[in-house]
Amino acid sequence: MKKVTITNVIVLLLSLTAVAQGEKLRVAVFDPTSSSVAIDGGTKEAVRELISSVFVNTGKYTMVERSMLQQIMKEQKMSNTDEFDDSQATALGKLAGANKVVLSVISMVGGRNMLSVKVIDVQTATVELQKTQIVNSSDLLDVVAPLTLELLGEVSTGGVIISTNQPNKTNNTETNKPNNTETNKTNSSETHKTIFTCGCEIQVNDLYAQKTTWKSNICPDGWRLPTRDELKCMCTEQKIIGNFKNNAFSNYFTSEFDKKGKIYVWSFDDCQESTENVDGGQAWVRCVRNKTNIGNVTTASNNPPAQNNNVENIESISVCGMEVMTSDLLGTYKWAVAMRSCPKGWRLPTSEELECLYLQRKRSGLDFKANKYWTSTEAVKKKDKALTRTIDDGKIETEDMDDSFSCRCVKNQ
Repeated sequence: MKKVTITNVIVLLLSLTAVAQGEKLRVAVFDPTSSSVAIDGGTKEAVRELISSVFVNTGKYTMVERSMLQQIMKEQKMSNTDEFDDSQATALGKLAGANKVVLSVISMVGGRNMLSVKVIDVQTATVELQKTQIVNSSDLLDVVAPLTLELLGEVSTGGVIISTNQPNKTNNTETNKPNNTETNKTNSSETHKTIFTCGCEIQVNDLYAQKTTWKSNICPDGWRLPTRDELKCMCTEQKIIGNFKNNAFSNYFTSEFDKKGKIYVWSFDDCQESTENVDGGQAWVRCVRNKTNIGNVTTASNNPPAQNNNVENIESISVCGMEVMTSDLLGTYKWAVAMRSCPKGWRLPTSEELECLYLQRKRSGLDFKANKYWTSTEAVKKKDKALTRTIDDGKIETEDMDDSFSCRCVKNQ
């Protein structure tokens, strides 16, 4: 490494002072490096920004500006294309006044991409956290944010980052059916890793490590099997929710039966519905619960347990006489699901309100990631239709309520 500049020393001293005063940790996120696979500049930038946005949205970190990292690398006669190791990244992080550095590596494994993200403590030079996932090349960008959330032990819901604890338990895999289901079932008093989408709270891990036979009370107390509509929505949002089995034998139980007494199941391989015999039929289990039935999970409710009240972590700005979230809800939603998917106290904007947000988007700095958004306004004289707003041209359009679009939540001031 080259000689340290006076500017770098000042930055480092300021960072150490901030830590001593108990302020947010300062994090430097570097571009991903590659092994055995070529990555274009746009993909590198997208991966870096997706990782950075997760850290920012937790409310626990401040980020080292990209321009500062580039200036320091220039002073050290390094460039973004250099393949530097952990020790070099740690040294650069120190010069930038960071407490932690975040490195990511993209490699090729059996024709698929492997993404690895890790957090290194600058002072001890130790890897504190690391997560890895193998995906199809076309799905690489889709897994960056969920993998980073998992790395930090967090889940995102409606622009809110919520902390999580232990993953679901796994059971004896020597047989197809879990041994002693009652003792292996996750206790309802424990904290589950969850996410809000499809109008309900969903555990992000399967209940068991293998398929099991149907049982009426198979989910922990306070949880239940999803309905057919909920599981259909979960299938379309499976990349956001995460950890679903999606091979040819990936059926999941619903809570509903057909007229012959068979239970409906949903395949996450092709998002198709079929039925299984109640006696002897096996499928995977993913449990859900209503949004109002909150246990030990910190949620986007206005009335969570006092010690876990993270409602203040919702980032919003005042525009058009109301509070507006600065980020969209994850995924897309049918209108009926969208109407109940905003956190408690928040709602979809009316057609007039979304028009105002559209007109004020540049002045206010609102960043609309998607192109078409639901409003809460139903179409006049058109059954099962609701109004949407297209961001690129500002058009109001009438869409079928079964179509899926993005959502931006608002609340009254």
